[in-house]
Amino acid sequence: MQITLLSKGQIVIPAHMRRRLRLRPRSVLDAEERDDGIFLRVVKSSKKIEPIEYLPPGAIKLTRRDCEEMDALAGDDASPDFE
Repeated sequence: MQITLLSKGQIVIPAHMRRRLRLRPRSVLDAEERDDGIFLRVVKSSKKIEPIEYLPPGAIKLTRRDCEEMDALAGDDASPDFE
């Protein structure tokens, strides 16, 4: 298959190849120059790393279930009345 080099040095990978290789916009390819041409290889991407959310010193993070369990242990009269 022949691919044409565009004016800015870009190439277009045909859609059926992008689908088969699961390439998306911003996918990273490794280009290797060889004696007979250029070899492109898809860089295996690791899963996105989510930033760690640090709590301020002394703070604790409770789930809704934790809160419900503490309310159940405290009884009805311990919950504040906000009305």
